[in-house]
Amino acid sequence: AIQDLLKKKLYIQSLIDQLSNPDMIDILYRRYFYHQKWEFIAYEKHYTYQGLHKIHAKALIELEKLNTFC
Repeated sequence: AIQDLLKKKLYIQSLIDQLSNPDMIDILYRRYFYHQKWEFIAYEKHYTYQGLHKIHAKALIELEKLNTFC
């Protein structure tokens, strides 16, 4: 079971690393692997809360497209 979770984590990381925008990659890692709060990420990256969520939404759409082809 743990081995399966590790495989899934590595797969997701490989998809994130394929994203075209470095900010998208950074935001996804900060949120989902480093467990940072949205407010902290926005502050650190000098984004508004809404701007951060727009980039996040675009990143998820791009990830979904990558996942379809893998």
